[in-house]
Amino acid sequence: MRVRKSAEFALIQRGGARWSGRYVVFAYRPVSSSLRFGLSVSRKVGGAVVRNRVKRHLREWMRTSQDSFDGLEIVLIARSSASQSDFQTIGDDVAAFLRRVRQP
Repeated sequence: MRVRKSAEFALIQRGGARWSGRYVVFAYRPVSSSLRFGLSVSRKVGGAVVRNRVKRHLREWMRTSQDSFDGLEIVLIARSSASQSDFQTIGDDVAAFLRRVRQP
């Protein structure tokens, strides 16, 4: 369910589309299999404690929304503004991305 290898991250980022939210950038591509996602949270976001909090929030949103993302490989890239956000504001970005991707 997770994208782990750097070659897989590069394939999704180069071969897919991008959508930028206020706190997260989504690089994605459609696939025939189920959801796979990877996280990228750089040191620009903050120290280890802050980065881990942002990653926990992103993983939880992906876990609760995973049925809506079937058929996609996604790389979530946290922006530095994500360090100042809470769980719900990151969720607003995820919800906006879902609306964008699932439009007919």
